[in-house]
Amino acid sequence: MYLKAFMIPPDFDDTFVNLGLGALLAEMKEEFPATHAQWRSQNTNVTSVFDALKLYAYRPKSNDSNINAIDSRTYFYLRHFLQQVPKDEDVALVPTWVKYITLY
Repeated sequence: MYLKAFMIPPDFDDTFVNLGLGALLAEMKEEFPATHAQWRSQNTNVTSVFDALKLYAYRPKSNDSNINAIDSRTYFYLRHFLQQVPKDEDVALVPTWVKYITLY
């Protein structure tokens, strides 16, 4: 049951907590060599996170509905900031939940 309960798709919150853990383990690899090695063996493509971050960034000024849409909870939180962004300024924000509208 434990394995089924935690087999959910990660969001960016989970991803960056994991990267933070990896950074701490890298700083303390002398004290925790086995744990650091295990983390590295299970996180072999860390740069893919940054590729996904760029791909799924929320860009409210875009004409592409795949990247200019965001969940209502996040919009409610960001709305005052978004109202102050100049019309000609490109904004890219990290969403917590990834949304991609187009179905393939």
